[in-house]
Amino acid sequence: MPTIISPNDGVYYASGGDYAGARDASTAALGYSNTASWYVHYINGYANSRAFYAFDTSGISVVPASATISVYGTAGGGATNTKLVKSTAPVDLVTATTNASYNDIVGFVAGATMAGNVTDYSDTISAWVNYQFMTYTLTAAALADMASQSVLSVCLVNYDYDYLNQSPGSVSTSGNYAGAAEAVRPKLDYVEGTPGYSQDVLGVGQANIDAVEGVATADIEAVLGVS
Repeated sequence: MPTIISPNDGVYYASGGDYAGARDASTAALGYSNTASWYVHYINGYANSRAFYAFDTSGISVVPASATISVYGTAGGGATNTKLVKSTAPVDLVTATTNASYNDIVGFVAGATMAGNVTDYSDTISAWVNYQFMTYTLTAAALADMASQSVLSVCLVNYDYDYLNQSPGSVSTSGNYAGAAEAVRPKLDYVEGTPGYSQDVLGVGQANIDAVEGVATADIEAVLGVS
């Protein structure tokens, strides 16, 4: 199972007169690029934070069979639901993120839930555990983008409040991330997919097709130009 370590990340924190003002801010009040340790999901009635990670997927041309992204927590653990969504930050593997990266989430609409608007990149995990990797299972959309994009940009958000656009009231939740050493950097693990043509032919599923016109399906990338 190949592993890709994120070389570029950022954590950004916005504040406001209430949670809605913080969540929907156009830019963060404070942030860190390639941070060694900072809150990845600091949430309360006046604050919201998001974390961003980039992974080098330029060497992946076939949709992986499965994949996970793992983030290491060091403090502030507890029961909190978090999720990964598609982002445009970091823009590449070296350019630093900035406070303006705070709402660089594909499909994000201020004042609206992310459900149905953004592209979900993972399942939702329900705990932040100290001194342990939190592992997110990637969705089909994320797997497809791994094969089609040279950089996979991901944003980690709180699910209950940020993702669903619900105020936490007096609730305060946080979790620290430490990523200076490679051993605890965010990592992408994946199972390589099977190359070859993977679509139906005249209504017959790929699993039931050994060859097309004598050519093995493993050696077919497209039929009449359709991959």
